[in-house]
Amino acid sequence: MKNFKKITLGLLGAAILSLGLYACSNDETTNSKQENSEQNNTLQSKSETNVLIARQVSESSAILLFDSKQLKLDLVEEGLFAEVESIEVGENLLTIIGKDVKDYSLSAFQTELIKDGNELYFPNPNDPDLPVTTFAKHTCAGNGCSSCDFTRKGGSLSKITGCACNGDGTCNHTKSGQDVADTVKDVLEIAVKVVGLFK
Repeated sequence: MKNFKKITLGLLGAAILSLGLYACSNDETTNSKQENSEQNNTLQSKSETNVLIARQVSESSAILLFDSKQLKLDLVEEGLFAEVESIEVGENLLTIIGKDVKDYSLSAFQTELIKDGNELYFPNPNDPDLPVTTFAKHTCAGNGCSSCDFTRKGGSLSKITGCACNGDGTCNHTKSGQDVADTVKDVLEIAVKVVGLFK
């Protein structure tokens, strides 16, 4: 009789333990499904508000999904640059370098792109949750220097960190701060509208 009670209590305990483990496992599956659903919704909302502009083919190169020659022409026509030297995508950055309309000094706009797999998205400038570092304007004004170039943090497609003079003299570097972030976003929004990405 004692053995029967022990066996019965043992089986009952094992059954309760199994049910508990099954319930926990079921909760994890439900939570996992909810997390996956939330991630899919986030990605879907990203793709609806941000615009795919390039596909990365290697660490240092990407294929542009818009006509960069036409964008150069349109940026000048819109009065954003006196001329555009280059439009670059690399290291999760879009960099537009040209000459300032006012004084023909070297000017650049950089945007931190959103990466999803090998796809690079231009963030919607109207998104209030973007960090202030998303958009930046850089200028290089020569002081006794015939020509200036931007210096970079890493390779040729990385973040702009300053200016260097290609000869005697110096180049003064300025970077937009939080107080001009809205202006920079407006300029970049116009640039992106030019290629028909944001309506």
